Amino acid sequence: MSSDADEMRAEKPRKDAGEIERVRTALSAWLSARLGGVSVDIGDIRSPGESGFSSETMIVDASWTASDGAQSATYVVRCRPTGDTVFPDYDMEMQRSCMNVARAHGVPSPSAPWYESDPTVLGQPFLVMNAIAGRVPPDSPPYTIHGFLLEADAQQKREAYFSSIEAMARLHAIDAADCDLSFLDRGRFGGAGLEQEIGYYTNYLQWVLDGRTHKLLETALEQLMANVPEPSSRVFSWGDARFGNTMFSEDGFRPAALLDWEMASFAPREQDLGWFLFFPVFFSDAVELPRLSDVPSDEECIAHYEECAGVKLDDMTWWIHWASFRHGAIITRLADIREKAGDHMDGFSFADNFATRILARYLDLA
Repeated sequence: MSSDADEMRAEKPRKDAGEIERVRTALSAWLSARLGGVSVDIGDIRSPGESGFSSETMIVDASWTASDGAQSATYVVRCRPTGDTVFPDYDMEMQRSCMNVARAHGVPSPSAPWYESDPTVLGQPFLVMNAIAGRVPPDSPPYTIHGFLLEADAQQKREAYFSSIEAMARLHAIDAADCDLSFLDRGRFGGAGLEQEIGYYTNYLQWVLDGRTHKLLETALEQLMANVPEPSSRVFSWGDARFGNTMFSEDGFRPAALLDWEMASFAPREQDLGWFLFFPVFFSDAVELPRLSDVPSDEECIAHYEECAGVKLDDMTWWIHWASFRHGAIITRLADIREKAGDHMDGFSFADNFATRILARYLDLA
């Protein structure tokens, strides 16, 4: 395993026994109030595992006795993160709306019955989702070197790719005329579609830099802004469309749920597809690991999306580079957080990291 892959192992804070008991007591009372006042027993509380860095997530087993007998459920509790965070804002209510609207329109997604804005319950606002059985390709270490996707045969890998694209196209087909998608609007960052996304990520970069300079990221943004393409219509955009946020069925290779909606927006459809195409490259070339064998080419993925969505897309190169820039800014923020905590690693810093190196190669800025 390369040193770059090791750098991707971000340590998540662990709760001690006393804190777990406080969470158990608080959730028991909170769920009781939402389940008609029954006494709720909270059993195991555990972490979901190997994917994601930006939010604190717990899997919680609950049981109670109702008028019709014994009941049980497993919930996923996602809290707004604290301390030095990857993003400046976390709109948990927006994430809940994303999942519920997507699910209502046939997009595989968890149901999210509750959002709690009161930070006194668990220390931060949180949302509660019904757990879904399945398996997620890991981020750390990445699915390119271990896990069920690596071990799959060629037909199964193609099914995973194409069925994920089909789920993305289904999400993009949700019509704003049929339901309220105002929760996706980022109007304070500019006009509609791509202008709004550029405004958001320009603002995000400035937040990451915090008064400092980063020649590579700033030059990359300037170069991208000098060649902005004409986007297609804006759609309900997942924002973080990748295998690490896709739960597949336990015994198959079709999505059971699309996860992690914190980057969702109302954006050009190419933004999700470009992100989806970028990540397999990132999890191989960028960190000096072998690519998955027997997977569809970018051209096949684009053609399948076009067929599913009923659209014809222009060249996707700019959108893949745009994905690399956005990812470079995010990973630079992660590196900065680790450096501020005193966790210094060779080749993984605010100034230089695996994400900025692949961005430099994409844009000939090395």
